[in-house]
Amino acid sequence: MSGYYTGYKTIGNLLTPSVRLWNNGFPIKCDTYHSCSNACTYCFANIMQRYISERAGIRYNRHLCRYCSAADIGSVLRSNTYESWALRGRYYVEMGTVGECFQEEDRKLRVTESAMKYFSSLKVPLVINTKANLIISDDRYFNLIASHKAPIIFNVTIITLDKSIAKKMEPFAPPPQDRLDLIGRLREIGIPT
Repeated sequence: MSGYYTGYKTIGNLLTPSVRLWNNGFPIKCDTYHSCSNACTYCFANIMQRYISERAGIRYNRHLCRYCSAADIGSVLRSNTYESWALRGRYYVEMGTVGECFQEEDRKLRVTESAMKYFSSLKVPLVINTKANLIISDDRYFNLIASHKAPIIFNVTIITLDKSIAKKMEPFAPPPQDRLDLIGRLREIGIPT
């Protein structure tokens, strides 16, 4: 990966690699990954992330996973009084706003898994935006959702029910039927989806 930035660098209030805590409608947004492996053709976040990265002198590659640990999330939250206030008040945290938080890389890196456990330990409710890659394919991630100690609102993106169109538009995302099946499983355990 020569030529790619792999350390930490501050871009305004954005810590790379990747966890971003900010306010925009929800008190806290937490993106555990600064990139996304789904490669959706319509994604605004890829354009936005490319601009933010390249403006800061980081060669952008949407296939390169940038991340930071749950300990880093905790230190960012503890260092900012607004986010600390929101966590103490158990306000919703929105996850997955600019990338898939349940992408394949998390099996090895466990950033989303660690963040979910951290938020669960604080009994913080979550709004999760996802195509649900690992939740569909790995019961450990489904169980993270099912055992969360606070409410979860789960938003699953489905742009079409046609598998061939979905494969062209979202080449590495789970097929639409798998996402619909997941919605059924989540509703069975009482998670609004």
